[in-house]
Amino acid sequence: MRTMSNCIGGAVVLTALWILSPVCLVLAQEGQPSIDAMLKYEYGQDRSAFNVVAEQIRKADAKGREAIESTLLQVLGSRKATAAAKQTAALLLPRVASCKSALPLAQLVPDREVSHAALAALQVLPCPEVPRLIRDRLPTLTGEERRDAINTLGHLRDRTSLPFLAALVKDQDPGDVESAIAAIGRIGGEEAVRALKSLSVPARFQPVWADACLLTADSLLASGNKASAAQIYRDLAAPTQPPGVQAAALGGLVRSDGTGAVPALIAAIQSENPVIRNAGARFANQLEGAGVTSALVGAIPTSKPVSQLLLVSSLELRGDPSALSALTGLLRSSGLAARLAAIRALRTLGNESTVDPLFKSIKGDQEESRTASESARLLRGPGVDPAIAKYLKGGDPQLRIAAIRILASRQYKPALPEAIAGTQDSDPSVRLESWRAVDDLAGPDQLPQLIGLMLKAGTPREQSAAEQAVQTVAQRNPDPEKKVQPLLVAMAGQPAEARNQLLRITARLGGPNAMQAVRAALRDDDPEVRDNAVRLLAEWGDRSTM
Repeated sequence: MRTMSNCIGGAVVLTALWILSPVCLVLAQEGQPSIDAMLKYEYGQDRSAFNVVAEQIRKADAKGREAIESTLLQVLGSRKATAAAKQTAALLLPRVASCKSALPLAQLVPDREVSHAALAALQVLPCPEVPRLIRDRLPTLTGEERRDAINTLGHLRDRTSLPFLAALVKDQDPGDVESAIAAIGRIGGEEAVRALKSLSVPARFQPVWADACLLTADSLLASGNKASAAQIYRDLAAPTQPPGVQAAALGGLVRSDGTGAVPALIAAIQSENPVIRNAGARFANQLEGAGVTSALVGAIPTSKPVSQLLLVSSLELRGDPSALSALTGLLRSSGLAARLAAIRALRTLGNESTVDPLFKSIKGDQEESRTASESARLLRGPGVDPAIAKYLKGGDPQLRIAAIRILASRQYKPALPEAIAGTQDSDPSVRLESWRAVDDLAGPDQLPQLIGLMLKAGTPREQSAAEQAVQTVAQRNPDPEKKVQPLLVAMAGQPAEARNQLLRITARLGGPNAMQAVRAALRDDDPEVRDNAVRLLAEWGDRSTM
């Protein structure tokens, strides 16, 4: 399968990396390497002889590389050489090797202790006879060494090995069969496609075969043969293939056939398998064009709710205004999940034409209402605010509240008169929301009017919201000395309860004028006002210095 690779023993790799590292090269001894020391080398022992070779390789010219090659071949061919010595020599050899090294390396492939290193060296040796030499050794190999040799033929991408590999698919060993199929896929090209199609593969090997086909399609695509690659991807995207294969094939189909992949993507989005559905949606998002949008929109009515969610999400990500009508229509869907997805998509695609449908959704259940309100708040376009403002004067308290809240969050200043009027509405919920909107929208010029309305507030919640709004609006006055002036003016002639309310706001605003007013209240005729002044001064702390 794709995950297979020509494995090299971990100890061998680590040894090679150590030998070739700059540290080892620095430590290498001067002079000629000792053949005897190299032949006797064992892992964990003194490796200076091979360090000398590594340093010589770095400095050698063409003649020097030829001499080093002969030395390393001498180690490989010696019966006295340890396995560690042969492995190390084989890993150094590709840096200086010529084609005369091919046969000695191939002769080591049947040697279990050196096979990995020999195959690794052969794999990077640019000699045309290497595949044949490996094929010639295969009958003598078993187990892991045989599979490694098969994998190496795949990595070499040798097309002359295709018939040989196809014949190996009839082997009894499952590992050999998998390796042979994977190697054919790794070789790639039209010949590999024909070889794979000619195989009679048992069901147990179908995933490996499909993965090999994907590899051949990838190679065709990389070579510019999009048409042939697309046909393979399309076949592998069929519902008969494993989900992972289908998902990978869809990606390849998009890369090779562009918008021609749309029917397959829609079929995937409508699949019962979540892996395939998500892959279809993900790759659909990579395609541009109004035609793709139209196809996705057209699939919505015939799709199940779970697929509708993916289609709507794709349309939202695309940001194509042509999908607006279909998304708005989904707001009338019987499925809550589809409605919510469409409502969320309108945050991106909606405009003034979607205000009315969204306000109808605000009348839905709690989640739908909250989602629709948030989408309306995020709508863009010059006509959105006036379209929402129409609901300020409607007869439905829920919609009026929604309109007040949304316009306040959008900082739509023309809504302020209606918000101020709403503080006196017959519906307590409208009054409360109106005070919150006033808090967001009003400025210092409206403060005297707001103070008067605050003093008329009925319920404790309204009084609290009104006080907060008045305090916030007063804070917006850029002149610190004038922040409390309207409050002080309003105190004159008010009953004790109103004076206490105004005094609390004045104290919270702070400043010298506020301090003076609170101190003056200590001499008020009403004992409750005097007590309130004492409490406010006790809470004042060091604000007298402000």
